[in-house]
Amino acid sequence: MKKVCEFISKLPKWVKVISPIALLVILFVIGAAASMPETFPEDAIVSVRNESHGIYYKNRAFVEISTMNNFSDATVKRINVNKGILDQNAVNTNFYSAESLDPRYVLLKRNYKGDLSIYVSFSEIPLYKGKDLYENILHLSENTVSFNYQIRKSRVFSEYDYYYLKKENETLFKELFAYLNEADFAYRESFEEVKDESLDSPPYYIECEFENGFVYNIRLYEGGYVVPCGAGDICQKIPDEMYNKLEALLSDESSGEYGGNDYQNEPITDIENLKNTEDLKRYLPTYLPGEIIVDYRGVVSAEFEIRDVYLYYAYDLETGRITQADNMSVYYTHNNSGYGITANIIKKNSAHYFNEHNKTVKIEDFTLDWLYSNCEVSKTVKVGVDDEIKVYSCHISVDFGEAEVRIDTLQLSLEEVYKMVKSINP
Repeated sequence: MKKVCEFISKLPKWVKVISPIALLVILFVIGAAASMPETFPEDAIVSVRNESHGIYYKNRAFVEISTMNNFSDATVKRINVNKGILDQNAVNTNFYSAESLDPRYVLLKRNYKGDLSIYVSFSEIPLYKGKDLYENILHLSENTVSFNYQIRKSRVFSEYDYYYLKKENETLFKELFAYLNEADFAYRESFEEVKDESLDSPPYYIECEFENGFVYNIRLYEGGYVVPCGAGDICQKIPDEMYNKLEALLSDESSGEYGGNDYQNEPITDIENLKNTEDLKRYLPTYLPGEIIVDYRGVVSAEFEIRDVYLYYAYDLETGRITQADNMSVYYTHNNSGYGITANIIKKNSAHYFNEHNKTVKIEDFTLDWLYSNCEVSKTVKVGVDDEIKVYSCHISVDFGEAEVRIDTLQLSLEEVYKMVKSINP
């Protein structure tokens, strides 16, 4: 030790100064090298990174695989995603980590209407058996509370019917995932029967739904080939006997409750059962129009009714959790014809508050004369030989103080629009 100290004391001064710095650099390089991922084992299956769409987070590519069909509280914490794959300058503040799932692999995006899009990153990770994905990352057996499925109606338009699997039929689905957990992954191109099949329109989707509303689905192809969503270049093969049982179950309409053909955008049609919308419902017009302008027949009687109601939800920016419905879009129709009225009811502090090109008026200044002055004539309808009727295009916003009511319609007489607005008594 004494000789070492004597050696160091004889070193030039500049060497003594830079030596600690050099030592730190060497230690940093060694540490960085140790933390770098090792090359993947030769026998591992590794899905390639899909950069066709999606976002980057911590240098991992995430792609959207589905949308949750409810306004779930599955979000936990905001994730600052600041780089889109297509738009390199995109800055997104509405991405969130998902409850009970690792943000390295799963992120949620809160959309405009309040629903959630699911983004996953299953690329560039070693996979051997199904449990490496379905259990170690997604924890399906622990979290799944119900199963759903989709059956392809049209391959051309990727159109599907959606079903909620009945509880008494869950055994076969549980057996399927138990088998997949222990089945080996292989590259899809190694299976002649499925290597060229479209990822956008498999015959069936089988879906696992969590208690918080999160969903994950797999693609099931003819012959029993299973492709996990989010990793389209890998595949598993189930036994023919199991596939035949699944196909029989899925083709039997009594196996599940029908959920519609466009379940992700199901409108709420029952006004009386809308939850947490008292602040919005009180701005609904109580008067329903009773006449409409129709070509060559002039003004005719009509029985309007509310057909669709869509709710838009505000949410906490930091957690992504839904707070309240703050915007309601109501569509009125005449016998399901093309003659419709849209009423948007928007609270002033709404997260969805946006300025449109509608002419705006305060309710105290709203008159029939104002309507005629601010709605444009779209066409003139000839009735009989000498009579003409003007058809107005109506796009107005009436300011009630805490909320705005926007009316958009064509073919409806302005007298009927006036009666609708004046029937609002919040």
